[in-house]
Amino acid sequence: MSPQARLDYYAIVDQRKQYYNDPIPIVVSHSAVSGRKEIARTIANDLELYADEEQPSRFFFDGVINLFDDEIQRVVASDGIIGLMIDERRIMGKDIPPEAGISATNFKKVGKVNRKLMHDWTMMKQRHVWGELDAASFDTDMKQCLQVMAPLLDHITSRLPQCDLPPDLPRPDLVPTAEAPQKAGTISSRNRLRRRSTRSTSTGKAVI
Repeated sequence: MSPQARLDYYAIVDQRKQYYNDPIPIVVSHSAVSGRKEIARTIANDLELYADEEQPSRFFFDGVINLFDDEIQRVVASDGIIGLMIDERRIMGKDIPPEAGISATNFKKVGKVNRKLMHDWTMMKQRHVWGELDAASFDTDMKQCLQVMAPLLDHITSRLPQCDLPPDLPRPDLVPTAEAPQKAGTISSRNRLRRRSTRSTSTGKAVI
């Protein structure tokens, strides 16, 4: 949704709560932080950054597709939920925080490798579901994929104590067990989730 469309929707949410005592939890999907302060004043400024937003937005992707500070406060106040978009192209800004412990050059290299790994991982799983890979071939390919991922996983886990995360956080070393291809007529977990999401939107919870 565009900034104006989101602002219009928030107005509807406010009206429902004020006149009908019908509080609607706001559900935001595939989003991230923009580092910008207020959505309304940005619209009034032709979506351009204000001077007081340039410094905070250095470490975030400041595109208006991401959330403004006042939007995040609004979602929390509505008892809603935010689904983060875990993609460096949507969450990262022009600069990388010093505490990240990685240079911009190395981060770009890691990002390129990560995107290829995610593509390979997804295609392997799909090919197995489609019946193009048997269980043995699937396990072999997954092992090779995890071997390539090992250096990156080592770097991440070595920094976990500095990130206020449990030092014994499990690391995905183990190769996932290959699942049998889905039989015709069965409903996948993705379709079940999609059906639940459709039901939730019909009850008044809107998804942005």
